[in-house]
Amino acid sequence: MKNSAYLMIYLIAALLTGNSFLHASESKRIEVYAISQSFWDVRPGESLSEIVIQLLPEYPAMRKTLMHDIVDMNPSAFIQGDPNQLRAHSRIWLPDHINMLRKRKNANTYHIQSFDWGQVYTPKRN
Repeated sequence: MKNSAYLMIYLIAALLTGNSFLHASESKRIEVYAISQSFWDVRPGESLSEIVIQLLPEYPAMRKTLMHDIVDMNPSAFIQGDPNQLRAHSRIWLPDHINMLRKRKNANTYHIQSFDWGQVYTPKRN
């Protein structure tokens, strides 16, 4: 009985002072990117066509499609949406199907970093 009286006093005091655990805290939304998402950090002087050639050296027929997909996914990376005017220091997101085409990732074409949660592959640049 004594404990329930203390609990009641605590609840009333909490409600009056606004220090209540009864108010649900607001959730904070965060953006989480999938680890499998691929991107390319653009260096000064790089062009979209040069990047696509490095990404798909064995698939020349797919390069034009990849260029269109990259422009569609990253409109802010191009000045006035022009594929020939790629902004330096942009991070361009690559479509998921690029990973299917580049299944074989090896130390000759990628810098491979291993972590306890997985590996990060960074293409070696020409």
